[in-house]
Amino acid sequence: MSVSFGFQAKKKRKVAAPISAFQAAAAGANEEAPPVLSAEEAHAQSHDLQELGNTQAASGRHSAALQSWHRALALTPRRGVLHELKAQVLLEVGHIWDALQSATTATELEPTWGDGFLTLARTQLNFGEPEAALASMEEVLRLDPTHAEALEEVPEIRMLVLQRKQDPIQRSKRVAVSDQHSDRQQPD
Repeated sequence: MSVSFGFQAKKKRKVAAPISAFQAAAAGANEEAPPVLSAEEAHAQSHDLQELGNTQAASGRHSAALQSWHRALALTPRRGVLHELKAQVLLEVGHIWDALQSATTATELEPTWGDGFLTLARTQLNFGEPEAALASMEEVLRLDPTHAEALEEVPEIRMLVLQRKQDPIQRSKRVAVSDQHSDRQQPD
């Protein structure tokens, strides 16, 4: 028994040789890389972007403000004020979890800045954690015993903590409401 295989020659087509990823990278290497900024230049640009974001946030352009602050953070990631500003806007648009993360980062970077802890407290309260909010407000008052906003808000938070201790069922309801609020859409 013999078996034969027949191979037919296919017509050859002219195909442009593909540029490999290495060739493309080498071609791109000839282009100039963006200039490296000095620390002073990066800080100045970050400050300008912060101011732009502040203006955008004040006019209700939340997405634009967040983009400006993200660009500023790319230049100076350890500026707590930028994280705190982000937290305020994220809280405003209902992204409580993201706001909580930004506010926490702000207080980690600036542990002696009362306004950072004020924003953290407000975010924790909106997240359904009045006990944590009270601890953060107490930190604000430890840092600045005359902080007007903290002095005004602490009695309300203490009342919420007391109510929560007296009625544990309300605690689970608040957590459920907090979960519902974290599912909102992205900012404009």
